[in-house]
Amino acid sequence: MINLDLAMGFMSEENRLTRQQLITAAQQQFGQAMMQVPPNLPEMFSKLRLPYEETLRTLGIKHLDAYLPTIQEWTQVMQAKAQQPPAVADQVEQSKVDMNKAKAQETMMNTQFIKKKTEDIDTDNMFEALAASRNKLRAVQID
Repeated sequence: MINLDLAMGFMSEENRLTRQQLITAAQQQFGQAMMQVPPNLPEMFSKLRLPYEETLRTLGIKHLDAYLPTIQEWTQVMQAKAQQPPAVADQVEQSKVDMNKAKAQETMMNTQFIKKKTEDIDTDNMFEALAASRNKLRAVQID
C-alpha cells in the first residue's frame, strides 16, 4: 500500500521532476557500477542490477529494460571497450614500467659481467701465484 501511494505521488505533476531526477540518478549510478563488473563474471551483472530494478519499480517504471542496460547490451559495451586502444595515460604508465624493467635487467647483466670479470681476475691471480711459487714468473703484465 505504501509503495502504491509513493508511486502515485510521484506520478503527480508537482513531483514529476523529482521522479525524473531519481530515475536519472539510478541510471547513472548503475552505469558507473556496471563498468566495474569484470567481463568474465556475467552473474555479477544480474546481482548488481537488482537494487536498481527495485528502485525503478518503486518509482512506477514497468519496462525496466528501457531504462537499464540488459546483459546483452553490457556484453556489447565490454567488447567495444576491450577493442579500444589503451588511454594515453595508461600507455605512459606502461612505458614507464617497461623502462624500469629494462633498466633493472641492464643492471643485472652489468652485475653478472662484473662478477665474471672478477672471477677471471681471480683465476689470473691464482695462475700468477702458482707460477711465482714455482719460480717461473718472469714478468707481470699490468692492465
